[in-house]
Amino acid sequence: MKHFLNSMFKVQSSKFEVLPRFLSPSLLPLFSASALLLSAGLQAAGPSVASTDAELRLWAGSYRDLTYGANVTSGFQTPAKALGPATGNLYDIVSLGEGGRITLEFAGGMADGPGWDFAVFENAFGGNFLELAFVEVSSDGQNWLRFPSRSETVSPVGAYGTLDPALLDGFAGLHFVGQGTEFDLASLRGLPGSNLLDFNRIRYVRLVDIIGDGREHDSSGRPIYDPYVTQGSAGFDLEAAGARYPSPPEKLASTPTAVAGHLGLSWNGLAGARYRIETSPDLITWTLLRTVDTATDGPVQSDIPLGTDTKLFARIGREK
Repeated sequence: MKHFLNSMFKVQSSKFEVLPRFLSPSLLPLFSASALLLSAGLQAAGPSVASTDAELRLWAGSYRDLTYGANVTSGFQTPAKALGPATGNLYDIVSLGEGGRITLEFAGGMADGPGWDFAVFENAFGGNFLELAFVEVSSDGQNWLRFPSRSETVSPVGAYGTLDPALLDGFAGLHFVGQGTEFDLASLRGLPGSNLLDFNRIRYVRLVDIIGDGREHDSSGRPIYDPYVTQGSAGFDLEAAGARYPSPPEKLASTPTAVAGHLGLSWNGLAGARYRIETSPDLITWTLLRTVDTATDGPVQSDIPLGTDTKLFARIGREK
């Protein structure tokens, strides 16, 4: 999907003016998850988000850096099932395996807003059988910050044992299928490394399965237990991840300037993005002038030759 920046500009007789926004990223359509009859016995696990909640405006649309852990068969290794809206289907998942991990990408990114900002959906289906994962976020795919976690389960629970969610916090996987665990980006502010995040543009969420035999620890150094060892679809079963606040559209960093027959452009680019610069004489027919690839977040500069045209329109679009 191509995303255009927040402004378009018109050049006429070597002069220009900034026009209002003409196209901004459209929100992905919302889908309803199917209702499921679940077995009784789930204890309170803190606030959750229904997969049908209209506040979920943006869903993870791609993945990267997928590593499967132990004890997951090929039938549960379809990562595309974790993309797009949550469906509430127990089998619409990718299983990470013991210690596996996956990075989800949100096109355009998400922002920190009031209350919870995104939710992660697993396929827990009853009896407090909960499989846990650490949750980490990044703006650039290189610098990561993990959500603080709490695990007060005092002993191993066995291969198909149960957990008391009241003793857990900060993990993905605390709710039944169709209900997502909430995460608030504001809880990361002020933590070591938080200065490396752009809280208006979090593009990546990484989920790391927890091997539940106590070898891994929460933020206070306590051992973490969850069902271990399981087989077939071992580890965290990811159904989807959705965001509440899409990042605001990218904007020009400065007013375009016409100098020596060229129009100078500057905008704040995203790491790993490709931008298209297109021109038109009439706002109907558009011609690609060039593409610009960006390796890191930060200012990007390019220019448009004005030539002898008496009227010229230009726009910048992001391909990825």
